[in-house]
Amino acid sequence: MAWELIDPTGYVHRLYDGAMIGRSPGIGISVNDPKASRLHAEFRVRGDSIMVRDRDSTNGTYVNRIRLVTPCGLNPGDRITIGDTAFILRWAPEGAAVVAPRVGPVPYPAEQSNAAVANVVIQQFSAEQTKQQPEPSTALGQFMYCPSCGRKIAQTAISCPGCGATLGKAGDNVSDRDWLTTLLLCILTGVLGVHRFYTGHIGTGILQLLTGGGLGIWTIIDLITIVTGKFRDSEGRLIAKK
Repeated sequence: MAWELIDPTGYVHRLYDGAMIGRSPGIGISVNDPKASRLHAEFRVRGDSIMVRDRDSTNGTYVNRIRLVTPCGLNPGDRITIGDTAFILRWAPEGAAVVAPRVGPVPYPAEQSNAAVANVVIQQFSAEQTKQQPEPSTALGQFMYCPSCGRKIAQTAISCPGCGATLGKAGDNVSDRDWLTTLLLCILTGVLGVHRFYTGHIGTGILQLLTGGGLGIWTIIDLITIVTGKFRDSEGRLIAKK
């Protein structure tokens, strides 16, 4: 079994650890898209798990229409968008032949919308996904649990690969905890870990309380993370300004 990426033309790219994607003609998956950076994103493969991280691209890397801010674990059926070009990720079935590298860049769709092409590809390969799909790695990216079946899934997924439940849009991935309250608690009572208790991180809140916020260092790191909008609650949802 292996991970594969399907481009808008239906061509299949076998993914390996460290595979790069971008506009540069000399990398693993070359994209002929003016909005793609030369070295746009990188894939990391660890056995049955896979993650993607943005390489400081100009226009960002999107997974299921959510822009990446940190490396993210992926699931079969996820849509990875580079510029205006959408790719579909799949878990290759048993006996699938290794596809030779494409000569030249992935063509940029001019007449047909990329979203329409991607939807066709999803329908083509949805029937091939096996019932026993790999669990996303908690070490490689953020995760959450499906509210319907309880399956562990990638935080950026818009549907559960186990039961098919719709998980909502990107806005649903924002925590209901107040950003300003979290910031003020960190500034005023950071060494006591009150901001972590407020956001549901009970275990690490107790550790901060016992260690004085990791002698203040841990508190400073949390403060920077909150100010930059990258702090998450215990369910993995971003605590952002509203």
